[in-house]
Amino acid sequence: MENKVKALINITLGALSFALMAVMIKLAAGIPVFQQICFRNTIGAIFTIIIAKKTGVSLLGSRKNIKPLLGRAFFGLLAMICYFYAVSNLVLADAAMLNRLAPFFVAVFAYVFLHEKLSKIHIPVLLVVFAGALMIIKPRFDISVLPGVIALCSAVFSGVAHTLVRYLGKRESPVTVVFYFNVFPLVLLIPLVAFTFVLPNLIQTLALVGIGVFALLGQLFVTNAYRYAPAAEVSLYTYIMVIFSAFFGFAFWGEHPDVLSAIGTVIIIACAGVIYWYNPKK
Repeated sequence: MENKVKALINITLGALSFALMAVMIKLAAGIPVFQQICFRNTIGAIFTIIIAKKTGVSLLGSRKNIKPLLGRAFFGLLAMICYFYAVSNLVLADAAMLNRLAPFFVAVFAYVFLHEKLSKIHIPVLLVVFAGALMIIKPRFDISVLPGVIALCSAVFSGVAHTLVRYLGKRESPVTVVFYFNVFPLVLLIPLVAFTFVLPNLIQTLALVGIGVFALLGQLFVTNAYRYAPAAEVSLYTYIMVIFSAFFGFAFWGEHPDVLSAIGTVIIIACAGVIYWYNPKK
């Protein structure tokens, strides 16, 4: 099998896994967001420790990289809190699409903080992307806009977190970065969970376990995809997650994005396509 085909299969399975994670978040309704995140990260932390023991990688990393490691974990936690809230309060496809704006914010933050080049086409594309996001959020001067704004914040925080991942790329093992991402939130959230703990019923328990399992599978499949093909060739296909999310939202909850949301989604995916095709030519 050609490597590009393997990459496409893995990225599709990764997108499916993350969409199913969002379904589990909705099924766990009634369980506090902090408690959901703890279940997710506990499974990830256990798996990371097992990998570290087998590979001999240092979990704590270098002392000089502690700040960016903790920063990546902190902004990753903020992104998760915002995303979990958005999934519970928005149409599933809209929450997924707004979260998928993260790569555009990575481009901006990498330009500002890592001094990476930002091509001329990025600036007009980013403006168009923002217009597409506004179509999904549909700003109004009332509290109904809050879930959409929080979903957008999840993309911003995720953009910061992934910029720090890029900074750490050649300085620390991915296992160390993921370990901090999984364990640091647990240290912060467990005291809060102790005070707000809700005893889940059977469906909620299965959903909580599903959040951790599908998040882990998603990470594994996406990581494999990037092994088989360059990031520029793989990244566009992560938007398949929006299609899966729309399908599950309709199948389980009868959700369907309105016309403006659909137009905004098409605009954002088209902009991702422009960047995708422009980069190799550049």
